[in-house]
Amino acid sequence: MFGRDVLGWTSRRGGVLLSALSLAAVFVVFSGWAGAAIIYVDDSAPAGGDGSSWSVAHRSLKVGLQQASAGDEIRVARGTYRPAGAGGKRTKTFTVPDGIVVQGGYAGWGASNPDKLKPNKFKTILSGDLNGNDGPDFANSNDNSYHVVTLNNASSATQLRGLTIRGGNANASDYDSPHGHGGGIRCIGGASATLIKCVVRDNQAMWTGAGISAPGGSVTMTSCTVRDNLGIFNSSAGAGVYCASGNFEDCKFLNNHGGIAYTGGGGISGISVAVNDCTFKANWSAAISCGRHSVIRGCDFRDNAAEDGGALYLYGDNIGVIDCLFEGNGAASFGGAVYNTPSASSRLLNCQFFDNGASSGHAVANRGVLTAVNCLFSGNAQTYRPAAEDCRRRPGYRCV
Repeated sequence: MFGRDVLGWTSRRGGVLLSALSLAAVFVVFSGWAGAAIIYVDDSAPAGGDGSSWSVAHRSLKVGLQQASAGDEIRVARGTYRPAGAGGKRTKTFTVPDGIVVQGGYAGWGASNPDKLKPNKFKTILSGDLNGNDGPDFANSNDNSYHVVTLNNASSATQLRGLTIRGGNANASDYDSPHGHGGGIRCIGGASATLIKCVVRDNQAMWTGAGISAPGGSVTMTSCTVRDNLGIFNSSAGAGVYCASGNFEDCKFLNNHGGIAYTGGGGISGISVAVNDCTFKANWSAAISCGRHSVIRGCDFRDNAAEDGGALYLYGDNIGVIDCLFEGNGAASFGGAVYNTPSASSRLLNCQFFDNGASSGHAVANRGVLTAVNCLFSGNAQTYRPAAEDCRRRPGYRCV
């Protein structure tokens, strides 16, 4: 659809564009697999296995992780795995060593083909619900693990694939506590989180990154779903993902809710991010809050809401928004779809804005430097009622 390069990225609609960062991560991991061990984990396997095959698989993922060394791959069969048993300590977590690939979604022990890999069918769930009693709208979650998964200074060679990560509750009230950030995945130091075909859902955090928190590192996600994560405090940020930098390809961000008093990015909050061919629906506190050198391309934004910038809250220089659709988003104050802050220098190219609403700037509010080229605006108005506004807080806040 486009014929020229914008901000160094070739413009187009549809398909999957892998960045240099994504490709580098893949090649690093592939090169690390040569001669590495494969460790098998299946919670339904007979007890006493050494993890060398499905027939003698470890029953505990924690044991498999303790056995693994850099370059190893852990294959995990369908089932639900918890970092501790009923009544266990909330500080228990799955700590993934650097350079390890954890691949879920195998049929596992007892199947005619235990190596059959179908994550959507053979769900491998890593759960922080230690007592197995979570209810709707985060009921009974105060005894859940603070963090389901922890990555400590992990490099891009560390990958999580085909996993569902849910039920973390980083609800510590002190901002300086590590247990107030990263309910699903907490990244320590400069740790990088790389996820492929994963689901991150139903996690909470008091402050940042209910789904994933990587304040000093990078998050790379391909073909993942991030949904129903909740920032507890009114000024929480990045309910889905909170990161210094990120690369997101072909992902869905659905019904993630950041703080209602702060436009901190219900889906993604990142200083510099590349977001390609992703869907954002019914996120609260802006679908994306991002800064300098961010590029958002080929994405659909529907029914997102915030105080300012229902879909996008932009700050910093050299931001590109290309070939995106904005429909039914709303803001209580400025920018039903997009709010370009005083510090932002942004460009909108070939975008469409339908039926968005805000008190000021029904589709787009600009207080910085903004250029719009070949964009279509229709049906945007002063009033709005997006789905995210109707169900923005628990109880009963899910609407996707």
